[in-house]
Amino acid sequence: MSKVLRTVGVALGAVALAATGLGAVGVLAAGAKIGAIAGFAAGVANIGTQLTAPKPVARGSITQTIIAAEPPRPFLLGRTYFAGVRRHQTGYGATRKKVPNPYLWMVDVYSGVGPVHALVEPQFDFKPIGLYYNGFFGYDSQLGATPEATALVPPLNAPAGNWTSAHKLSGNAAIGWNLLFDKDGERYSSGIPVTGAIWDGNLVYDPRLDSTRPGGSGLCRLGDESTYVYDPSPALYSGTYAFGYYNNGVKVMGLGVPDDGIDWVSVAAWANDCDVNNWTCSGVIFEGGPDAGPGQRKRNLDDICAAGAGRWLMAGAVLSFDWQRPRVALATFTDSDIDEDGGDLITLQSHRDRFNAVRPQFTDPASNWQLVTASAIDGSTYQTEDGERKVRAWPLNLVADKDQAGQVATYALADSREVGPITLTFGPAWREYRPGDCLRWQSEETGFVGDLVIVSRSFDPGTLKVTFTFKGETAAKHNFAMGKTAFPPPTAIIGQTGEERDAVASDTINPRGAYRILTYVPAFPVTGGDDSITIVAFSGTLDDGRVVSFPAHTESSLTANSFFSVFWDLIDEVYLVVPAPGTTQMTNRRYVFVSAQSTSTSGTFPTGPTPPAGGTYDPNFQEP
Repeated sequence: MSKVLRTVGVALGAVALAATGLGAVGVLAAGAKIGAIAGFAAGVANIGTQLTAPKPVARGSITQTIIAAEPPRPFLLGRTYFAGVRRHQTGYGATRKKVPNPYLWMVDVYSGVGPVHALVEPQFDFKPIGLYYNGFFGYDSQLGATPEATALVPPLNAPAGNWTSAHKLSGNAAIGWNLLFDKDGERYSSGIPVTGAIWDGNLVYDPRLDSTRPGGSGLCRLGDESTYVYDPSPALYSGTYAFGYYNNGVKVMGLGVPDDGIDWVSVAAWANDCDVNNWTCSGVIFEGGPDAGPGQRKRNLDDICAAGAGRWLMAGAVLSFDWQRPRVALATFTDSDIDEDGGDLITLQSHRDRFNAVRPQFTDPASNWQLVTASAIDGSTYQTEDGERKVRAWPLNLVADKDQAGQVATYALADSREVGPITLTFGPAWREYRPGDCLRWQSEETGFVGDLVIVSRSFDPGTLKVTFTFKGETAAKHNFAMGKTAFPPPTAIIGQTGEERDAVASDTINPRGAYRILTYVPAFPVTGGDDSITIVAFSGTLDDGRVVSFPAHTESSLTANSFFSVFWDLIDEVYLVVPAPGTTQMTNRRYVFVSAQSTSTSGTFPTGPTPPAGGTYDPNFQEP
C-alpha cells in the first residue's frame, strides 16, 4: 500500500495530480479500524478544512485622505503612517494682503477607537515639516481621550469659522492642520502638500500583565481601557480586537466576543513568540464605510493574525489562535487508537493550493508606506519536486518590516506543502486535545510516521467520540522560514519509506552538501597551533550569495600533528572542529565548511595533499 501512495506522491508535480487539481486522496474505511485506502474520489466532499491560514487580500492605500459623507472608522495598529479621514475643512479670517479667507483649517481623524499611544510626527509630502513653513503653518493634535478636555484650536488664528469649542471629537485621535496663504504665493505655490502623520497606534490588553490571570502580573484589566498598554504584537491586537473596544458602553471596534469566549492562554503564548521573533503590526484597519458588511470584521482579524503567522479558530465555543512555531508532540497514537468509524485523508494538498515560490508584499516605510512586492523566495526543493515554478504573492497588509514579511510568507510557502487534511475519529480518551495541539501518528497501515497538528475538532456528546482534522507538521520548515537554512525540507507524503521520512525530519539529505565560502574578508581567517586552531572574526560570502559574519574563536586541546575540518553551524551558531573530513557535516546543508586545518607546528599537513602557504586546505576542497 505504501508503495502505491509513494508512486502517487512522486507524480504530484507532473501529470496525475495536475490533471485533476486534487491531492492524493484516501478513504479510511469503517469497520477495520483504519482499513485499506480505497478509491481516490471518495470522501472529497467531506474534506474541506483550510489547512493554512487564509491568504490575505491586498487592501487599498493608507496614504490618501478619505473624504466621504459616511466614512469608515479607522483603527491604528503599531507604528504606522496614515493620511487620515477628513472631518472638517474651512477657509476663514479677515482679508490679508488682498487674500480673502487666507487661513485654512483642516481636521483629520486618524483613529476613532479611543486613545492611541503617541503622535510621532506630522508630515508634508511624506517628510518632516521643516522651518520653511514657519509662520505659515501650525497644527494642534489630540490622542483620543474619552472625553476630550478641549477641542482642537487653530494655532495661527482662532477661532476658525464654524469650528467651535464644542467640537471635541472625544475618542478620536486627530490633527487640526492650520495653513496661511498670501497673495505672493510665498508658500503652497504648488498647492497644499500631502498631509499625513506617523503614529504609535491604539492600546491593547495584555493578559501577561493582568495579575487576575494565571501567570499574569500587573494592573492591566480587560474592559478597562485606561489600563491598556502600547504593544504592537499581532497576538495582543488579535485578542483585544476579538474582545472589542468600547466607548461609554457602546462597542466601536472589534468582534465583541466575551471574556470567557477567548482563549487568553493562547494569546499570551503567541505574544511571547512574537516578542522573540520581533513580529509586530503596522497599519490601519477600518469598520463601517463602503466595505461594511458581515465579512469586514473577519477580514480584519485575518489580517491581524497574518502579521504574526497565525490564524483564528474555534475550539468548541471558544475563539482561539494557532500560529507558526516549533512544536512538541503531546502524545503518540497508532492505527489501533482510531475509532472504527475510520476517517478520510489526503496525502498531500492539491496542485492548485501548493506553490513553490512566494513573493512577500508589505507596507514599506521607505516607499512612502505603499504596499510593495519583494523579491520571490524560492523553495528550490519544491520546484524540483513539482517540475515547474509556481509563484504566489502573499500580501501582508499589517507588516512594515521586510524580514518579518519574508519569514511569514515563507511559512505560508512551507505550509502549502504539508500533508492533509487528515480527518480521524477517536474514542473518549482523546477528547482533551484541541486545535493547535501536536500529536504523532505511527501508522503501519499507511506507512506514515510523523507529527500532525490539530486544525479543527468536533465532539459527539452522545458517543463521547472526538473527530480531529489534522495537517502535517514538518519540523525542518522552521529553520527554512526563519532564514537559518537556504533550502526547504522535501515535501512529506504519506507512503514514503522510512529513509525518506528521516530525510524530511532531519533535512540532512542534500546533494549540494555543506555550504562553501567563496570569499573571505578581510583575509583567510584560520591558523593552527601545536594543539589548537584559531579563527579570527571575518565575513564570508557563501555559495548561495549570502554574506555571513563569523565570530572569532579558538579551539584548544586538540590532537597535535593531526588535521581537522572546521564548520559553522547555521542553526546553533557555533563552530564545530571535527577530525577531517567531517563527512556528516560535509553532507548537511545545516553547516558551512570554513576550512581544513593542521595542528602540525611545522605548518604542514602530516598526510594528504600539499596545502597552500599557511598550512590550510583550499576552502573549496570537498574532502581531504
